[in-house]
Amino acid sequence: MALKFQGGCFSPTDNAVGYDITVGTFSSATAGHGKKLSSSKTKSLDILCDDGGALLGSGTPVRAARNRMLVTYAQTGEAVAYGNQSQIKITSDCSAATGFFAGIWGYAELVSGGKPSNKTAGVNAMIDVPSGATIPASCYASGVLVSSYDLGGTHTGKAVGMHISTPRTGAFDAAFKFDTSSGITTQAGGTLTITKKIAIVDDAGNTIYIPAGTIA
Repeated sequence: MALKFQGGCFSPTDNAVGYDITVGTFSSATAGHGKKLSSSKTKSLDILCDDGGALLGSGTPVRAARNRMLVTYAQTGEAVAYGNQSQIKITSDCSAATGFFAGIWGYAELVSGGKPSNKTAGVNAMIDVPSGATIPASCYASGVLVSSYDLGGTHTGKAVGMHISTPRTGAFDAAFKFDTSSGITTQAGGTLTITKKIAIVDDAGNTIYIPAGTIA
């Protein structure tokens, strides 16, 4: 048995589809099955925590919620596993909207009097490969992976791997920040032989390129 949230209360339901807790009723593309949200009802679940006005333990992460998928079997083929799924699915024409639509909202907010640490972000994508772990040849482990199941649709606009949008107020100081000891940067001189170019789309929709290659 599982729990299903209906009409303001939890009720037992069949677990044949694999759900333990369900809010609303799943439908691939039909409105009215899920819990209706609006400008007056902006969320269906709140998990609200704070530090209690006290120092947090050094090196011990605290979080309002935890999702984990443990993989213990040697998987093969096109096996797919995620620790969490946050998805937005669009079936209508939203091209006239100027707001944000995204599968997940990672949000770091500083208010008056607030000061960030030197590692504050809306999203912290972390990867650990400690002693004893192995990244095999032709395999890649990354903090962020941009992928797609299908890009075969019409591209009047552009499909891009990353989009840095214009802030509503102010401006960003830079696109990226690389620590010197991160292993990413180098001060080696030499002659650049351009072997590739990285495509970037500007505000006007033009594709421009950053040269990339080898240094000898």
